[in-house]
Amino acid sequence: MCDIMNAVSIPQMQIGALIADVLPRQVVLDMQTTTPSKTDPDKSDIPAQLDKLRGLQNGWLDGEGKAPPPSGLDWLSGIFMQHYPDGTDPPYTYPTPEGGVNMEWSIGRREISLEIDLVNHTGEWHDYNVDTDDSIEKKLALDSPRDWKWVGKQITLAKKMSK
Repeated sequence: MCDIMNAVSIPQMQIGALIADVLPRQVVLDMQTTTPSKTDPDKSDIPAQLDKLRGLQNGWLDGEGKAPPPSGLDWLSGIFMQHYPDGTDPPYTYPTPEGGVNMEWSIGRREISLEIDLVNHTGEWHDYNVDTDDSIEKKLALDSPRDWKWVGKQITLAKKMSK
């Protein structure tokens, strides 16, 4: 797996800069224009971010990266809008080399990611506290509204604890 996608201790904007080195230039520019603003978070930006990933083709990562399946992007866009709690900070969204999607949040001193398998509709949650070196990992069934509620609760708690 690509170290860029798993490096939870790298600040969010640095991850985006590193990914810019491997994604086709136009995809990066398009994704940057739809990245959620920290002053105006809105989950409705996520479908547009996911739609930008449709431009990827197999081999996008130095001849290796697998393109996300369009049906998986459709599923994720719909399920995210349906079950991700309103008013909860939206994630930054990036492709994974395996053809999935990585959602990331930088909240205070915590780096949180959800690596999503678009075929099996599962996710791997990683929550890393930079100060304490503590981490939480959890496997999620993303067809389950309960697991999306859990994700929203974790993001809300992280935000409250960062104040």
